[in-house]
Amino acid sequence: MYEAWCDLAGWNLGARNPPRFKGRVKIALTFGEKGTRADLDNLCKPVLDLLVASGVIPGDSKKYVREILLCWGDGRHLSILITDDE
Repeated sequence: MYEAWCDLAGWNLGARNPPRFKGRVKIALTFGEKGTRADLDNLCKPVLDLLVASGVIPGDSKKYVREILLCWGDGRHLSILITDDE
Protein backbone atom coordinates (compact mmCIF):
# COMPACT_ATOMS: atom_id res chain seq x y z
CA MET A 1 0.00 0.00 0.00
CA TYR A 2 2.86 2.43 0.81
CA GLU A 3 4.53 1.85 -2.56
CA ALA A 4 1.24 2.31 -4.40
CA TRP A 5 0.66 5.59 -2.55
CA CYS A 6 4.19 6.77 -3.40
CA ASP A 7 3.69 5.99 -7.08
CA LEU A 8 0.31 7.72 -7.31
CA ALA A 9 1.33 10.70 -5.17
CA GLY A 10 4.56 11.13 -7.15
CA TRP A 11 2.67 11.12 -10.42
CA ASN A 12 0.12 13.64 -9.11
CA LEU A 13 2.86 15.87 -7.72
CA GLY A 14 4.83 15.78 -10.96
CA ALA A 15 1.73 16.64 -12.99
CA ARG A 16 1.36 19.86 -10.96
CA ASN A 17 4.92 20.98 -11.79
CA PRO A 18 5.67 22.16 -8.24
CA PRO A 19 8.32 24.77 -7.49
CA ARG A 20 11.77 23.58 -6.44
CA PHE A 21 13.26 24.90 -3.22
CA LYS A 22 17.03 25.03 -2.80
CA GLY A 23 17.41 26.25 0.77
CA ARG A 24 15.71 26.19 4.13
CA VAL A 25 11.93 25.80 4.20
CA LYS A 26 8.89 25.70 6.45
CA ILE A 27 6.27 23.09 5.62
CA ALA A 28 2.58 22.98 6.59
CA LEU A 29 0.80 19.66 6.00
CA THR A 30 -2.97 19.44 6.36
CA PHE A 31 -4.31 15.89 6.16
CA GLY A 32 -7.92 15.04 5.43
CA GLU A 33 -9.19 13.14 8.44
CA LYS A 34 -12.05 11.34 6.72
CA GLY A 35 -11.30 7.72 6.02
CA THR A 36 -8.15 7.39 8.11
CA ARG A 37 -7.29 6.24 11.60
CA ALA A 38 -3.61 7.09 11.23
CA ASP A 39 -1.70 9.36 13.57
CA LEU A 40 -0.42 12.68 12.22
CA ASP A 41 3.19 11.84 13.00
CA ASN A 42 2.94 8.63 10.96
CA LEU A 43 1.57 10.50 7.96
CA CYS A 44 4.33 13.10 7.87
CA LYS A 45 7.37 10.98 6.93
CA PRO A 46 6.05 9.57 3.63
CA VAL A 47 5.15 13.08 2.46
CA LEU A 48 8.60 14.43 3.31
CA ASP A 49 10.22 11.47 1.55
CA LEU A 50 8.07 12.16 -1.52
CA LEU A 51 9.03 15.85 -1.55
CA VAL A 52 12.72 14.88 -1.45
CA ALA A 53 12.40 12.11 -4.07
CA SER A 54 10.51 14.49 -6.38
CA GLY A 55 13.15 17.20 -6.03
CA VAL A 56 10.78 19.71 -4.45
CA ILE A 57 13.09 20.07 -1.43
CA PRO A 58 16.77 19.09 -1.35
CA GLY A 59 16.48 17.06 1.86
CA ASP A 60 14.42 16.59 4.99
CA SER A 61 17.21 17.06 7.51
CA LYS A 62 17.36 20.00 9.92
CA LYS A 63 19.65 21.72 7.42
CA TYR A 64 16.67 22.22 5.07
CA VAL A 65 13.41 21.68 6.95
CA ARG A 66 13.28 24.21 9.75
CA GLU A 67 9.64 23.87 10.76
CA ILE A 68 6.81 21.41 10.17
CA LEU A 69 3.18 22.15 11.00
CA LEU A 70 0.85 19.13 11.03
CA CYS A 71 -2.92 19.44 11.26
CA TRP A 72 -6.17 17.76 10.37
CA GLY A 73 -8.56 19.21 7.81
CA ASP A 74 -11.94 18.40 6.36
CA GLY A 75 -12.35 15.80 3.67
CA ARG A 76 -9.87 13.24 2.41
CA HIS A 77 -7.23 15.35 0.70
CA LEU A 78 -3.70 16.38 1.61
CA SER A 79 -2.67 20.02 1.38
CA ILE A 80 1.00 21.00 1.30
CA LEU A 81 2.26 24.53 1.78
CA ILE A 82 6.01 25.14 1.55
CA THR A 83 7.59 28.52 2.17
CA ASP A 84 11.17 29.76 2.19
CA ASP A 85 12.71 30.18 5.64
CA GLU A 86 15.20 32.86 4.71
